[in-house]
Amino acid sequence: MSAPDQSHSRSAVIKAIAGNFIVTVGKAAAAFLSGSGAMLAETLHSSVDTLNQCLLLVGYHRSLRQPTRKHPYGFGAEAHFWGLLAAIGILVFGGGFSIYHGVHGILEPETPDHIFTALIVLAFATVVEGWVLVSVILNLLANKGDSGLLDYIRTQGPGTLTVLLEDAVAVLGCLVAAAALILVQITGNGIFDAIAQLVIGSMLGVIGLYLIWNNRGALVGRAVRDDELNRLRTFIEDLEGIERVTELKTRQLTASTYTLKAEVVFSGGSLAGHIMREFVDQARDANTEKKMYEILGRYADALFVQQARHVDIMERKITEHFPGVMYIDLEPHLRDELPENEPGNESVSPAPLSLQ
Repeated sequence: MSAPDQSHSRSAVIKAIAGNFIVTVGKAAAAFLSGSGAMLAETLHSSVDTLNQCLLLVGYHRSLRQPTRKHPYGFGAEAHFWGLLAAIGILVFGGGFSIYHGVHGILEPETPDHIFTALIVLAFATVVEGWVLVSVILNLLANKGDSGLLDYIRTQGPGTLTVLLEDAVAVLGCLVAAAALILVQITGNGIFDAIAQLVIGSMLGVIGLYLIWNNRGALVGRAVRDDELNRLRTFIEDLEGIERVTELKTRQLTASTYTLKAEVVFSGGSLAGHIMREFVDQARDANTEKKMYEILGRYADALFVQQARHVDIMERKITEHFPGVMYIDLEPHLRDELPENEPGNESVSPAPLSLQ
């Protein structure tokens, strides 16, 4: 297995920037010619989308920087910081301005001109936005492998999720604006244009709030999904020399990587079984208390070395099976009580020692 590749997030953002820039120019021209508030809302929508996706691209590249002494866990959170700025932009500049103009339009309705031109631009915008949306979805479906689509989207960082939601709302916004302009053309009442601004602004506001909350959770620090956590626990407890996991904590570094901290109860008999025979033979030959203490001291040192080697082996096996784990902290945990028949001790039955 390999760590999930987030390059599709970058590809989705670049496609969205190109598509939204073209659409913004067309919508701005149509808004200027028609004087339509709905077209103005859509122009604001597309221009904010373009700027926000530039922020996402900056965040993507900054998140790839290597760890430093001051930032030993890397810069993965940068993607969510810039994603948070983009989400605020959607809420304030996209949703807020559109709702403001919508309220103004209801109070002072105006009938837009050049409606046919505006409808042509909206049709073109719908095709472009729809192409970006469909291409991103098809790309995700082609590369998700055995993962579920939503699970795979989570491994692609905030860029992919933001682009999907923005473009879905963009397509709906174009349809809402087109419906409003058709109603204005039929009825001659400009209030439908204002209502469309409110609808578009409300959709942008909801998306902005959701993305703010999502990025906020990532910046605060969230654990991996419960199913991944359960798989980790089961895998560690099945490793040789481990009795049980008493505590397991994870924290996402990026959408596809995380840290792991586990407190485990080692099987003393299993660890000691690899070295005990050598020291049992030495202890049998010890004929003074001083020699016995020397042997026990070397045995204690060897047991610590054996535990350290075992931890290294465990960490290697964990990263092989869970490539998203970037940093591992395994700590030994004391038993609540010492069982009489500890697992792993049954096969180790040295003869009683005596000093002669």
